[in-house]
Amino acid sequence: MAASQPFARNKSEWIPTFPPLIEKLLGLGLIEALNEFLTGNEYQELLVECGWDLILVGLSNMTQEATDLNHRNLQMRSMLLHKVIELGNPKESYIALLERLESDSQLHPNKFILIVKLLSKVLYKMEEKCVKFYRTANSQLLKSFKAIDMQYLTDLDEAEDNSTKNSFMYEITEELINYTLPVEQLLDRKGNVRDDLCQFLLTPIASLTLPNEFTSYVGFRNNAQNLLSIMTYCEHETMRNKSYKIFRSYIDKCQDREKYLLIRYLLTKNEHPGIIELLILNLKDGIIRALNSISQLKDSKIYFMSKNELLETIKAILRIKDDINVINEANRLLAGLNFVKFLLLRDCIRDNQTGIWDGIGYFKDHIFEPLRKELRISHTNLEIDLQSLQKGNQGS
Repeated sequence: MAASQPFARNKSEWIPTFPPLIEKLLGLGLIEALNEFLTGNEYQELLVECGWDLILVGLSNMTQEATDLNHRNLQMRSMLLHKVIELGNPKESYIALLERLESDSQLHPNKFILIVKLLSKVLYKMEEKCVKFYRTANSQLLKSFKAIDMQYLTDLDEAEDNSTKNSFMYEITEELINYTLPVEQLLDRKGNVRDDLCQFLLTPIASLTLPNEFTSYVGFRNNAQNLLSIMTYCEHETMRNKSYKIFRSYIDKCQDREKYLLIRYLLTKNEHPGIIELLILNLKDGIIRALNSISQLKDSKIYFMSKNELLETIKAILRIKDDINVINEANRLLAGLNFVKFLLLRDCIRDNQTGIWDGIGYFKDHIFEPLRKELRISHTNLEIDLQSLQKGNQGS
């Protein structure tokens, strides 16, 4: 195979023929030969020299009419393009990717997903400079995303609609969120980026309409978490309100069991007391409906959770860390304690449908007593600070 003959002595002679050679390997599905070019040390400089053309080769013939976009073909394209991005100049790679995005009026979902993945990698390479390029690409990404939904996904046969369309939509949304991560990491240093990020996420997320069987998918949970992050950090009330409404629609898509699992997952990912209270409120609503259904149907258990699951959720809400500051954590702890009180009042010890009464011993030893200890420590520290302040005032 040609890959066994290094180009080192005649690199300039290889440059015009190298991209067509790689294109031929893609067409023939010769993944081993392609891998030899991508991993061989003698070909790394050539991959850089031909980077622009190789990006065009890797993204060519990915149209709705293409019949060869099987898993192997996509794997080869991904291998090639990720290697080119890894070695090449990030600005040049960015321009080439955006050009391919703009030039295709009938964008195949797999092509869009691949381009977004590559843009994410380019932004990571740009580090501090990624914000400018992120903003520039946003409008084109959203335009292409909407075109996919209109031109490709709506043309699927009815039998394919629930499986293929939703599968693509999940993967596309997941990659769009990953695309924002390099910028999200700069938020603490560049707060003015946050509004762009929030607006972008509210536009992938708001358009999704998904059946209940997909609500346990990791992409669905990540989207829900992003909505909560917008509610927590975004400075604009309009976007916070929009995020809240979309989050409510997300919750409403879930059956009781899926809703409980989603809320439990989100409780482990959030510290903000307002978010904790919002999640507990939704959890209370589910428990009330479940307890009412038990009384009506004479059932013997909460049908969307096991007793141990609920106790573990309460433990997560009321977790007491060794270095906890009870003043800073007061809202979360109060929300958790009120939730325990709610369960004790709604579920009598005789029925114990939620299992709350099984956790009394644990709560006493591992939550209430440590909390009392930390409250005493905080009270002592406040008294010391107050005395120091008074002495300082007297001295002045």
